[in-house]
Amino acid sequence: MKSVLLAWLIACLCLPMPSIARDANASIAIEGATREQRDNIRAHIGEVAINRLANTYQLSRSLEEKALKAMQALGYFSPELSVSVDDKRIQIAVTPGDATTITSLNFLLEENGADQPLAQARSSSDAAPLEITQSLLAEPVKALQALKGQRFASAVYEQRKAALLASARRQGLLDAAYSKHRVVVDKSAASASVELAFNTGQRYRFGKLTYSDVPLNSARLHSLMRWQKGDAFSTSTLNKLQRKLMDTGYFASVVLQQRKSSDKPIVDIHAVLGMNAPNKIRTGIGYGTDTGPRAKLRWDKPYLNRAGHSGSAELAASAVRQSLQTLYKVPSLRRADTHWQTEFNLVEEDIEDTRSSQQQIGLAYVTPLGNGWRSSLYAKYLRERFTQGSERGRSELLLPGANASLTRSRGGLVPSGGFRLAGSIEGAHDAFFSDATLLRVTADARYIKSFGRHRLLGGLQLGSLFLPGSSNLQDVPSSLRFFAGGDQSIRGYDYRSLAPRDQAGELIGGQNLAVAKLEYNYRFAKNWRAALFVDGGSAFNNSSDKAYLGPGFGVHWLSPIGAVRFDIGFAASDDQGVTLHLNVGPEL
Repeated sequence: MKSVLLAWLIACLCLPMPSIARDANASIAIEGATREQRDNIRAHIGEVAINRLANTYQLSRSLEEKALKAMQALGYFSPELSVSVDDKRIQIAVTPGDATTITSLNFLLEENGADQPLAQARSSSDAAPLEITQSLLAEPVKALQALKGQRFASAVYEQRKAALLASARRQGLLDAAYSKHRVVVDKSAASASVELAFNTGQRYRFGKLTYSDVPLNSARLHSLMRWQKGDAFSTSTLNKLQRKLMDTGYFASVVLQQRKSSDKPIVDIHAVLGMNAPNKIRTGIGYGTDTGPRAKLRWDKPYLNRAGHSGSAELAASAVRQSLQTLYKVPSLRRADTHWQTEFNLVEEDIEDTRSSQQQIGLAYVTPLGNGWRSSLYAKYLRERFTQGSERGRSELLLPGANASLTRSRGGLVPSGGFRLAGSIEGAHDAFFSDATLLRVTADARYIKSFGRHRLLGGLQLGSLFLPGSSNLQDVPSSLRFFAGGDQSIRGYDYRSLAPRDQAGELIGGQNLAVAKLEYNYRFAKNWRAALFVDGGSAFNNSSDKAYLGPGFGVHWLSPIGAVRFDIGFAASDDQGVTLHLNVGPEL
């Protein structure tokens, strides 16, 4: 039996295969048409298999009808079309004729009935006032009215009609509809008359907001609410609520159900919330030329109680730094995007000539400033034992401070454009639980701009440490001094290897920092970029101190987790030679 089946299979494989040409598509040539017209005709016709060319008459009529529809969709209602078909080729000759122009466009904005103009419709207290409705719909109405005098392209016409309807629905005009939409085309005059009447209906308002059963109290949930009961309904407000709910970290899923009232222009919202797991544990391993091998273990508690408190702990270790960071967050009930947080951190560092052991506890108030800015006001108590070169010290500082940052980015994990601005200021005084008097200020700016395959990146890092009175650098712990060099600083030099040195040639750190970066990228393949860069600057005490230059080149892989950057930097101002930099992380 097996031998029979084998013989049958071999016989089947030896049979001649059907001709590929039999299932191939015919070539289509279109003459006399513009590129826009050709593309639209091809889109309407699609692919035509060669085996369909046998029925020449029927195919020609079908192709002519499709080509006519394609031309009419672009506003050419009386084109001359000629279709010829041979064994393997279709040829369509087109004489477009005159384009049909919209010579008349009458648009009426109505409310509460197709026969009642908006200017006269004031019978309902729930009706949207004329000036508000006109303001809400100004842009899409203007776009529709701008069609007068233009070529009548049905796709554009329908698109702008749909845009007006979508805009109305987004602004709470949920019953909005066209009560009249009529187009009359006069082929002989190559003209079109358009009559439109748009009924806005009543503007809906937000009603009750309810939530599915979750282990959080109502005060915390309602603090996220972006409206008051009775406010005008809008989908943008609803989307903001959804983002706010997801940003809390409490929820794995958020579905906002809209429930329209049957007798009033009211929309109740019911939020169906899926809770995150009460515990999240994440691990990570990696490698960077600044840090060497590194590993991380993080434990998150998205919600600790019904008030919505949350916490986290992270243990990280690399060849040069080990840390334990804990965080406890208490949300504000007044503002959904504001919270208090307490931190307790332990850090051990061994980098170049720096050895540091830090213990830090802090309290911060984190809040937005508007226009995308995030800020925090904080006070932290730092206790640090350090060895900086041949110098040993111990410092305790109470550091109140503030920071702010703004990030605008396009392109996700591999941004094609955007910028980041950040700054901080903190200080201590020896009269207030501190061993030194100091003021520390930092600023950071980054910018990305793309031009097709080309991309420019720029960056500026500034810092200054002011030491008034009898304070000097020896009173300042290593963690507050400035150092330069490394992947995120001046490439071509080792991590934190650039700063003033003592008489023994060991690093002591600087009171100031100034680093500028400029980079050009060229995308030579879908997921690959070449890079040329030059970094310059230093950490210094005096303006006469030596500055360092680090030119170089690299190749970047645009991976699913972001850009993996392989750079080779040259120490143009020193004898370190060449340094390889491997870095994965955000560019803004």
